[in-house]
Amino acid sequence: MNRLKYWIGNLQYHYIVVCLSLSLCIFFINGVEKLIFCFIGLLACALLAAKGMARIVICAFLPICVLAAFQVKADSIICLTGIIFCLIGFIKGSVKVDLWILIPLIVYNFFCIVSCYAAYGNISEDVTAVQLIFPVVYLLMAYLRDEDLRVLKRLCIILAAGVAIFGIIQFINRVLRHNLVMRLEGVFSNANSMGIFCVIGWTALLNCTADAEDSPRGNKIRALLKCMEPAFLAALTLTLSMGSCCALGAAYITLVLSKLKKCGIKQTLDYAAFMLAKICMGIGLGLLLYLSAARSNAPLLCIPVFIYICVFLIFWNKFEEFLINYKCMSAALAIMLIVIAAILISVRPSAVETFADRVGMMRSGLGYMMKHPLLGVGVNKWRLLNLTDADKYYAVNKIHNTLISVAVEMGLAAAAALVVICVRGFLKKQSMRSRPGLVAFCLHSMIDTVFFINKFMVFLIIEESNPQEGGTRLNAVTARMIFAVFAALFTYHLIL
Repeated sequence: MNRLKYWIGNLQYHYIVVCLSLSLCIFFINGVEKLIFCFIGLLACALLAAKGMARIVICAFLPICVLAAFQVKADSIICLTGIIFCLIGFIKGSVKVDLWILIPLIVYNFFCIVSCYAAYGNISEDVTAVQLIFPVVYLLMAYLRDEDLRVLKRLCIILAAGVAIFGIIQFINRVLRHNLVMRLEGVFSNANSMGIFCVIGWTALLNCTADAEDSPRGNKIRALLKCMEPAFLAALTLTLSMGSCCALGAAYITLVLSKLKKCGIKQTLDYAAFMLAKICMGIGLGLLLYLSAARSNAPLLCIPVFIYICVFLIFWNKFEEFLINYKCMSAALAIMLIVIAAILISVRPSAVETFADRVGMMRSGLGYMMKHPLLGVGVNKWRLLNLTDADKYYAVNKIHNTLISVAVEMGLAAAAALVVICVRGFLKKQSMRSRPGLVAFCLHSMIDTVFFINKFMVFLIIEESNPQEGGTRLNAVTARMIFAVFAALFTYHLIL
């Protein structure tokens, strides 16, 4: 009864958590499964919310269920979700939020809209529509208290782990049913995007499980979350994404340097070997699964390897205790990572060639950057220009460098807004635990286009940001005006 009173008394925070986590599920799941997740979310809202608020949330998400049932395109789902977020934010009051991130997000959206209008005479391009949700999610998260924000992050980590495990099962299914061995693409339909998603999920998992909980129940949840670590690493390996593996290495180095600031050299070396050993084992499991499918004439070997991975998922905490008690094993496994890295490179030797193509794309983009510095050439216009110019045609929609791509298509001002956001994220003192994920994302963004994948960016914003830290109090009128403007933009895109 006391727990029920607690939930009802804090309903204003809990329904925001439910709405944000449910919407992320909607972004990730396609087809009939999306409808199932919607109804599960509605049931959760009905259980968590009492009286009037339950009706508001259920009525808000009911149109999404209807649209999902009729297979409406994802852009419409995102716009409708954005309208719901704006309605939820509109009924709230003042909020403390970091304006050094919120304002650049709004500026970026503004220049995207203006650039789109200058190039096409309208603002209905898909990228312009779906990225409007970024500042709305960020501002709505600012209304959450610390404990509710932690619950939201953990729910999203569980979702991410489910995506990683589903990807592994998808890989095995293709091998067994179609005898087809290919890079894991998962829900993103792109191996590189799936790879960096697993890296961010891994860093977010470390962030949420870094400290012991005050209660036995909290420690059980922490132990459960930690068991998901090998799923992220194994799924990352199956993508064979060299860029994502480099991002993982950058995140690891950032973790070790952060440890060095707090502890002595000996403790840091022990921690470095311990983390390398875990990475080695997780990547080794994924590599074993890939080689059993690709380098043997017995696809059924995938089944015992998958069972082996499941065993590691269950006993991962025991494995960590073993590494802590026997530090020599951590060092031995850390050395083994060199061998695993060499095998990975040999499995996909074409990575060097693809990197050369990316450099060529960047060089092509730089040639167009100064021709239209303020508003760019227009959203999604670079591919058309690349098709008609004398340079090599790369057959991709975006330049594989986020800053150059944004500067070329949307203007230098939009790119500058993204730089401000990144710098602000690194300067936040209390969010040092988020730095490994930010480092990994920034590095990967220099050689890929994951920034333009909406479902990934919403996940990144939720996991790697703390909107209230270093924030300024935004009065209720200003906050409602922001939500109202974005609701109008979402409505415009939804109607068109």
